[in-house]
Amino acid sequence: MRRIASIIVSAVVASATVAAPAVAAGPDSQSVSVAAKKTKPAKPPKACRKRLAKPKKVVPSKRFAKCVVKAMVKGRTAHLSSRFSDGSGNQGDARFKKNYTETSASYSDGSRLVVLGGKAWFKPAGHGWVKAKNKGTPNEQLAWNIQQLWVGLSSARAYKAYLRASSSGWKPTGRNKGVNGVTAREYVGTVTIEGLTHDDYRVWVDKWDRPIRINSTLTAYGSTITGVQNFKKWGKNVKIKKPKLG
Repeated sequence: MRRIASIIVSAVVASATVAAPAVAAGPDSQSVSVAAKKTKPAKPPKACRKRLAKPKKVVPSKRFAKCVVKAMVKGRTAHLSSRFSDGSGNQGDARFKKNYTETSASYSDGSRLVVLGGKAWFKPAGHGWVKAKNKGTPNEQLAWNIQQLWVGLSSARAYKAYLRASSSGWKPTGRNKGVNGVTAREYVGTVTIEGLTHDDYRVWVDKWDRPIRINSTLTAYGSTITGVQNFKKWGKNVKIKKPKLG
């Protein structure tokens, strides 16, 4: 239950950080994936370049979401890390696809999740790997449920929904500085996800429209939670490994 709760908090507070993910698999895994080739940043479409030509103008939410997510898919891979004020977090590599995100995810509670080629494996802290299977054993069903939640929150389509959720568009703050080793520009929006409006929501984007950092604060049910998600090493080679069961 703690694992599922952390996924939900990650998604609501830090915009799909559940897609964030992983450490290299240890001796309990075998390599079956092919490393993604290093990709060069793609030149943003003309409509997306308008935000750079008019740096003080608010960017409509639909356009902002479309441009950022398109750049993510073209970038293919990144190293992500997320941390939250409740002490939870995750880190590792991800490969972005249109309908889901491949990853080998490691979480602060000791659990791990691998998503590869549309299949998934889950490893609760202190236990062995289980392959996700609908209507399987209780553990296989749990892994399948987590896979469905993951896919629903971490796909390019999900990211687009989060970024489109700003009712005020995305306003440039004028802050343009080095973040995670690249120059990025900060945008602030009024984001409502699952009926909850964030106290603060900021997205740092580089000149190719790729997200570099997401900061958010949400007060709900009597608690205030802050989150930060960092995107690094866009386009670098990554290897996601299929784990051995048990």
